[in-house]
Amino acid sequence: MRIEPECLPCLIQRGLREILKATGDPAKRLKAAIAIVKIIAENLSEEATPSDLGALRERAIKLETGNQDVYAKEKEDSNRTALKILPKLRGELSKLDDEFSRFRLACAYATIANSIEFDIPEHDFSPEDILKLFESGRVEVDDTGEIYRIIKASKKVALLLDNAGEIVIDKLLAEQIKSLGAKLTVVVKNFPIMNDATVADVKLISLKEVADNVLAVDVECVGFSMSKLPERIRKELLSSDLIVAKGMAHYESLTEESVKVPVAYLLVAKCSPVARSLGVKVGNGAIKLVKPRKSWG
Repeated sequence: MRIEPECLPCLIQRGLREILKATGDPAKRLKAAIAIVKIIAENLSEEATPSDLGALRERAIKLETGNQDVYAKEKEDSNRTALKILPKLRGELSKLDDEFSRFRLACAYATIANSIEFDIPEHDFSPEDILKLFESGRVEVDDTGEIYRIIKASKKVALLLDNAGEIVIDKLLAEQIKSLGAKLTVVVKNFPIMNDATVADVKLISLKEVADNVLAVDVECVGFSMSKLPERIRKELLSSDLIVAKGMAHYESLTEESVKVPVAYLLVAKCSPVARSLGVKVGNGAIKLVKPRKSWG
């Protein structure tokens, strides 16, 4: 998904909010603000994606403020709150008799959990809202049936993780994927960027006990882009029968590439451009399957 006019103020406004979190030093704040505007302007084009510009912005904020983990507190709070409600959600899954119903509900939970994100101008969230998400969240596009059929026939599925807190709820989806008989590879960032989950979060929630393989990405990116991933990780993803991609950044980046395997996008539209692209209202979720157009290469 390429940038739209609304993306530009959003990229800058979110960056400014992060800068205020990152440092209390007025001089550093000003330098960081100038740096993010410059880096966005220098890389701006009609072909740019919000996720690529966001990654450049994050790099500039880290460099100018010296803060390598701006959302450390928010991530900790999100994980803690999500872990508290995890038993309740797991209990709701256990009440369902058939595997498709359990899988569908786990997909809905994982999608709604993508609301766990901070400082997006059109999206208001705090960790205290997590329980309310699952009481009022709505999935407006639902391709779960076809995704379920693909996984049932699959040998290997890859899951691209997104945010801290959200990853706790994603564990339910990972368990359901495994119960359908597929091997599961989980892909996560190795170091902090925004409020994205990292290897530390995988360890915290014991996701390694569910997944057959955990791949840590050292590339400084917001959404995983095939063209930017290390070859060994790219090959692993492209040898999967299905990629499950969580969050807006993966939707923004991967939809601009021709991926040779089906991709199931699970996300909440937290801004108008993504909502328009998905055909949903801002704040609603989408479970969208995109099949290959042609081989990536």
